[in-house]
Amino acid sequence: MMKRIICFGDSNTFGYNPQDLYGEPYKNPWPSVLGGIIDAEVLNWGVNGAETPDSDFRRKLKLDRLAKNSPFDLVIVMYSTNDILNAVYPDVRKIEENLEMLVLDIKEAFQGVVIVLVVPPVLRVSEDNQVIASKKMRKIIRGIAEKDCVIFADVNACELEMTYDGIHFSERDHQKIAVYLADVLKTNAPGNEEV
Repeated sequence: MMKRIICFGDSNTFGYNPQDLYGEPYKNPWPSVLGGIIDAEVLNWGVNGAETPDSDFRRKLKLDRLAKNSPFDLVIVMYSTNDILNAVYPDVRKIEENLEMLVLDIKEAFQGVVIVLVVPPVLRVSEDNQVIASKKMRKIIRGIAEKDCVIFADVNACELEMTYDGIHFSERDHQKIAVYLADVLKTNAPGNEEV
């Protein structure tokens, strides 16, 4: 059974609530809800505005943070939204390369740790290039997961509502995602069948 899980991601992992005038996050973002469902300690390392780590230095910072918080059983990674939003013509191949390097670095540094690679939400914004890039991420992330033997998950399977900005999860979305990921772990993560 999973005891300790670390979640890397952006504002959708952090729990950013774009509807809060004071910038307060949701009280129960999906990592917190997931911890309650599967009875595990889940560390939410989501950061507003975070992109895929695009250099050895940035990946090393993540690995160092993981090392300081070892031991842990599982790492959940959900990135690409800000890489796409911060570019007029998003480079999905660069995002793919960044994600794969992060996965490989984690696997090498922490052998035996289970990794779940999660497809972020398809964007609902007015910039067509960004919407198209976000739709491509499902195939890209599935390809990385299959190639590098990690668990694949796609939050778009949850019939997301999203907030008015077309970028962030609603509070109800966070609940749905936690239930979905708990099921993914139950089905795919070794030693977690009793969740």
